[in-house]
Amino acid sequence: MINLKFLKIAGRDIASIFRNRFIRISVTAIIIVPLLYSLLYLAAFWDPYSKLKEMPVAVVNLDKGSIKDSKEVNYGKDIEDGLKENEDLGFKFISNLENAKKGLEGKEFYAVFVIPEDFSKKITDVEDGKLEKASIDYIANEKKNFLAAQINNKVALELKDKVIKSISEEFTKVTFNNLYEIKDGMNKAADGSSQITDGVSQLKSNVPEMEKGVGKLYEGSTDLNNGLLQLKSNVLLLGNGIGQLKSKVDKASAEFNKHPELKGIVNDKDINGARTLIQDANVLKDADTSALEMLPALATAENLGLINKTTNDLLAIDMNKTKALMNTPGMDKLTDSKNMENMSKLMKDASSLKNLDANKIIPLMSLLQQSDKLRGIMDESTKLTQIDLNSVNNFIEAQKLSSEKFIASSSQLNAHKQELEMAIKTNPNLTDTQVQQMVGLIEEYNTLTTETSKNMQSSALVINNMSKNISELSNLQKDLKDNAAVIEGVKNALSEENVAYLKSALPQLIQVKQELDANSDTLNSVSGLLKTLEGTDIKASLGKIEALQKDIAYAKPMLEALEKNMTPEQLASVKNSPQLINQLLKMKKDLNDNEKILEVTENALQDNNIAMAKGLISSIPELRGGIDKLYSASNELIYGVNALANGSSQLNGGLKELNGKLPELESGVNKLYDGSKELSDKLADGSNDLNDKLKVSSDSMGDFVSEPLLLKEAPINKVPNYGTGFTPYFIPLSLWVGALMMFFIITDKVDEDLDAKPASIVIGKFLSYGFIGVLQALLASVVVLMLGLRPANIPLYILFNVFLSFVFIAIIQSLVFLLGQAGRLLAIVLLILQLTSSGGTFPLEVVPKFFKVLNPIMPFTYATGGLREIISGVDYSALTYNIVVLAVIMIIFLIISVIMKGHADKIQEKIREKREVVA
Repeated sequence: MINLKFLKIAGRDIASIFRNRFIRISVTAIIIVPLLYSLLYLAAFWDPYSKLKEMPVAVVNLDKGSIKDSKEVNYGKDIEDGLKENEDLGFKFISNLENAKKGLEGKEFYAVFVIPEDFSKKITDVEDGKLEKASIDYIANEKKNFLAAQINNKVALELKDKVIKSISEEFTKVTFNNLYEIKDGMNKAADGSSQITDGVSQLKSNVPEMEKGVGKLYEGSTDLNNGLLQLKSNVLLLGNGIGQLKSKVDKASAEFNKHPELKGIVNDKDINGARTLIQDANVLKDADTSALEMLPALATAENLGLINKTTNDLLAIDMNKTKALMNTPGMDKLTDSKNMENMSKLMKDASSLKNLDANKIIPLMSLLQQSDKLRGIMDESTKLTQIDLNSVNNFIEAQKLSSEKFIASSSQLNAHKQELEMAIKTNPNLTDTQVQQMVGLIEEYNTLTTETSKNMQSSALVINNMSKNISELSNLQKDLKDNAAVIEGVKNALSEENVAYLKSALPQLIQVKQELDANSDTLNSVSGLLKTLEGTDIKASLGKIEALQKDIAYAKPMLEALEKNMTPEQLASVKNSPQLINQLLKMKKDLNDNEKILEVTENALQDNNIAMAKGLISSIPELRGGIDKLYSASNELIYGVNALANGSSQLNGGLKELNGKLPELESGVNKLYDGSKELSDKLADGSNDLNDKLKVSSDSMGDFVSEPLLLKEAPINKVPNYGTGFTPYFIPLSLWVGALMMFFIITDKVDEDLDAKPASIVIGKFLSYGFIGVLQALLASVVVLMLGLRPANIPLYILFNVFLSFVFIAIIQSLVFLLGQAGRLLAIVLLILQLTSSGGTFPLEVVPKFFKVLNPIMPFTYATGGLREIISGVDYSALTYNIVVLAVIMIIFLIISVIMKGHADKIQEKIREKREVVA
C-alpha cells in the first residue's frame, strides 16, 4: 500500500531545497541551465536576416559601358546604383579589384561581386546578333563562415534575378517599341500605298482617254502639217511670181528713166486717149510678155471679187489677237531665226494647200471641240512629270529597310524565344500548367511575329517589283520631260482663246482653200511675192502687215469702186481676156515688125499727148512702191509660213513620239497599278495582323516578360523569423537538459525512517523533480516570450511546456533509477538521437533513413509538433494527438519505474558490493 509516503518524500526534498544553502544554489543553477539554450542560443539567432546589412560584401564595378541606340549606357553602373539603395547586405563599393580580393582573403569582406568591364557591351551586342551571355563574378570565402556563404549565395541569386528582370524588361520594351514602330510604319505604309494605288488607278483610268485624245491630236496635227506644207509650196510660188513682177516693173522703170525727155511731152488735153495708147505701145514693145500669160487666170471677175473679199478678210484680222498669239509662250521658239528661215521652206508648199482635203479638216474641228479634255491630258502628262519619283522610291526603299529590319528583329525575337522557353521549362518554381501556359503564350507571340515576317517577305517581293515599275515610270517620265516643251507648246496652243480662234479660223481656212482652188494661178503669183520675205523677222513683219492692212484699208474704196463700176461689157471683155492677150501678142509682133510706124506714132504722141504722158510718169513711182511693198510683204509671208510649217512639223513629230510612247505608258501604268495594288493589299494584311495581335504596350509586355510568373505567397501558420521557427526545437532541448541536470544534483535516495516502498519513492521523487521542472518550464517560457515569441495561445503554451518537463523527468527518472550512472549516460545519448531525428531543423525527408526510423518513437517528435501547433496556429486534433502520445510515454516510464525500482535497487546493490570487493 502506497499510502501518502510519496508526499512526505516530496515534501522533505522540497523543504531541503530551502533549508540547505548548497542545495539552493545547485537548484538555482539547475533552473538557469535551460536558459543557456532558450535565452542565449535563441537570442543569438532569433532574426539574423534583419542584421545582414552589417555583413560586409564588396562590389567592384569595372564596367566600361557601351552604346545603345546612339546613347551611352552603363548597366554595371545601374546595378551599382541599385545596390546602394539595397540594405539586404552591407554592400561596400570598391573601385580596385585587388583591394577587394585582399579584403576577402582577410577579415574585411565575406564575399565580392565583380561586374566585368564588358558587362554592358555583351548585353548590347545581343541587338547585333551576338548572343554572348553577360556575367557577374561572385566570389565567396566559405572558410570564414559557411552559413554566411549560403546567405550570400541566396543574395547572389536574388541579385541575378533582379538583373535578369531588368535586362529582360529593357530588351522587351525595346523589342516591342520596334514592333510598334513597325506597326506604325506598316499602317502609314498601308495608307500611303493605298493613296498611291488610288492615284495610279485614276491615272490608269485616264490613260485610255489620254491615248485616244493624243491619237486624235496627232491625226489632226498630221493633217494640219500636210496642209501647211502645201500652203508653204503655194506661198513660195506666189512669192516667185511677185518677184518676177517686181523685176519687170524695175526694168520698165529703168528704161523709162533713160528717157527723161518723156516727162514733159504729154499734155492734159489728150490724156484720156493718148495716155493709154502710148503706155500700151511702149510697154508692149519692150516688155516681157511671158508674165501676161498668167493675166487671164488672174484678171477674172471672180478674182476681182476674191481680191475684194481677201481685202475684207485681211482687214478683219484682229492685229491685237495676232500679236497676243505671237506673244503666247512657246511662240518665241516658233519665231526664232532658225524657224523664220524654215518659214521660207513652208511657203514653198503653200501652193499645195489647194490640194488639201477639206473633209479631213472636219475631224480637226471635232478634235478642237475636245480641247478641254486634251488640255486635261496635257495637264496629267505634266503632273506625271512632276511626281517626285525619288520620294516615292525613297519611300519604297524605307519600306524595304523596315521590312528587312522587321525580319531581322523577328529572327532575334525567335532566338530570345528559345532561350526564354528554356528558362521557363527549367524554372523549378513553375508548375507544369504554368509552364504550358507560358510556353503557349510565347508560341502565340512567335506565330504572330513569324506570320508578320512572312507577310513582310512577301511585301519585299512586291516592293522589288514596285522598284522596277518605278524605274519604268522614271524612263517614261524622262521621255515626257524631254518633250515637255512640245507638250507645253501644244497645251498653250490649245488655250481657250487659241481654240476659239482656230474654231473661227478653220472655216475660213476651208473657204480660203476653196478660193485657192479657184485661184491657183493667183496663189502662184502670191507665192512668188512671199518668197521675197525670206530672212525677215516675223514679228517685225507684223508691223508691216499692219501697215499693209492700213494701205489696203486706204485702197479698199478704190477696189470696191473698181468692182462696182465695171460694166457688163467690161466684164465680158475680162472674160475674153485670153483672146485679147493673143491679139495683144500679135499686136506686139506687129509693132516689132513695124517699128518705124511706132516711132511715127510716138512722135505724134509727143506732139499731142504731153499731159497724158505726165500722168503716166507720175504714176510710175507709185506703182513701183506698191510692187516693192507687195514684194516685201510676200517675203515676210513666206518666212512666217515657213516658221509655222516648221513648228507644225516639230509639233507633229513630238505628238508622234508621244503617241508611240502611250502604249508603253499604259503598260507601265498597268504594271505600276498591279504592283501598287499587291503592295497595298499585303501591307494592309500585315497592318491588320499587327493591329489585331499587337495590343499590349511595350511597358506592360516588358514587365510581363521580365517577371512572367508572380509567386503569390500566402503562407498558413506563418513563421516570421528564425527564433520563432527554432523555438519548438530549443524549448524541448532546454527542458530535457534541465531535467537531466536534476539527477546530477538531487539524489534518488530517501530517508530510511520513512521505510518507503519503491512505488512511493518513484512517485515522491517524481513530484520533487517536477517542482523544479515547473520552475524551469515557467522561466524558459517567459524568457522566450521576452525575446519576441508570439504564440497563438499563451496559456496553453506555458502549460504545454510544464507538461513537457514532467514527461522528460519521467523518462530520465526511469533511466537513472533503473540504470544508475548508465541511465544518465543513456539520457544524453537519447538527447542526441532526438535532436537528429525529431525534424526540428531539417525536414525528415532529407535526413538518412536511420533517423527516419527513429522519428516515430522519439518524445522530441511529439514535443516539437505540439509546440509548433501552439505557437504558429492551433490544430487541436494534431495537438491532442501529440499530448496523448507524450502522456502515454510519461505513464509508461512511470509504471516501468514503479515496477522495476525494487529489482533495480537489488541489482545495483550487488554491483556496488562486487565493486567494493574488487576495490
